[in-house]
Amino acid sequence: MLYVVTTKILRSQIPEDQAAELIQKEMAHARQFIEQKKILAAYRRLGGGGSFFIVDADSNEEVHQIFSGLPLARYLEFEVTPVLLHPLFGGPA
Repeated sequence: MLYVVTTKILRSQIPEDQAAELIQKEMAHARQFIEQKKILAAYRRLGGGGSFFIVDADSNEEVHQIFSGLPLARYLEFEVTPVLLHPLFGGPA
């Protein structure tokens, strides 16, 4: 099942002295799921403040597991939307 996961960063809550290290850990964690073909694509929101991810997961629980394990998870707001391919692109009618 495909999901669109939208994140919003709560920058004011991230301790300044930990930000650089947390971001490095975040990227390494995300790369694991990219290599496993769980995160298929990622986009930054124009103007900053968050990202969009296309995720291929077997369940809502798997999506939760992927994103709750992010080092920055406690500083993010998430919105998860299950999606189907649109019929214009070969999806179900």
